[in-house]
Amino acid sequence: MKPHRGTLILVFGIVSLVVCAPLGIAAWIMGSNDLREMDKGAMDPAGRGNTSAGRICGIIGTVLLVLQVLIAIGFVAFGAFFSLNAHATQVTEPTTRPSYVTPGPVEMPKRESVKQDSEPTETKK
Repeated sequence: MKPHRGTLILVFGIVSLVVCAPLGIAAWIMGSNDLREMDKGAMDPAGRGNTSAGRICGIIGTVLLVLQVLIAIGFVAFGAFFSLNAHATQVTEPTTRPSYVTPGPVEMPKRESVKQDSEPTETKK
């Protein structure tokens, strides 16, 4: 009878949730194989609880890894689409004048020149 690897599988599963998601795949595969061996009687069944818990953590870690990869692909595709779309729709020179632009030069009204005396004048009382 082979010894169980329940603790190792549990550690792989927990680490896949916290730090290194690809270890979840290893925990899932190893846990499934070890549980099959325990059911056949070829492996020590004492580590069944740790093996099952590690396998479940590995499944969750793998699902989270797949979601992270899909989200990353989505962000890259989203950014690439809008980056290309922004360059395609960018207009360097307008083809028509906007309605708020007046045609031709605008003449400013002339101001009347105010003559200033060099000395102030006194007012009569």
